[in-house]
Amino acid sequence: MLIALVVAAGVATACSGDDAPVRSPLADPSTPPASTATIPPVTTAEPTPASPAPVPPGSALDLEQASAIAIERMAEWLGVAATDLVVQSATAMTWPNACMGIEVPDRACAQVVVDGYRVVLADAFDGVHTVHLDGDGTADWAGENAAAGTVIDVDSGAESLTVRTDDGELTLRRAPGTRFERSPITPGSRALVWFDAAPDGDSTPVLVRVVATAVSP
Repeated sequence: MLIALVVAAGVATACSGDDAPVRSPLADPSTPPASTATIPPVTTAEPTPASPAPVPPGSALDLEQASAIAIERMAEWLGVAATDLVVQSATAMTWPNACMGIEVPDRACAQVVVDGYRVVLADAFDGVHTVHLDGDGTADWAGENAAAGTVIDVDSGAESLTVRTDDGELTLRRAPGTRFERSPITPGSRALVWFDAAPDGDSTPVLVRVVATAVSP
């Protein structure tokens, strides 16, 4: 049975990462679609090894503390144990705006330079997952892969989404931290999707973020 998934509420204008998973209520057909846009390329920073460590309250983040936060957040977003994740690299970054290098079409980003970190994690099946953070520990899930296409199936029972892209059909499954942004996600919508390898070794990738850009007539 096809039903709609909809925009996650409360996208901040400053566009810092949302630490908490979003819900997926029924789609609201009255919500206007956003304009069509292309997906920015995924960039890779040079690795700098780091190990997670506890974060003392009220202190500025260092590399180890950023890694600890990244593991904690990604475990929540993927729905896995923190012990299933290891740090591949942790790099100090200067982000060009408050979106911390994660550009979503039509999302406003405060144009301020933000110091932070990029932490790359590996799961128990060697799937890669990347977290972007600012200096205060606000984190966002970057997504390793991106694609654009037309939504052909939204299955709330299996919590999956299928998109027809230029390379064929792509089915993605929802994770606890999946973000649904902008317009209602319905069959016929043009959408941008970001996704990672499944952390349990399943062949169906995990949906990181989906943004409807237009609704087909």
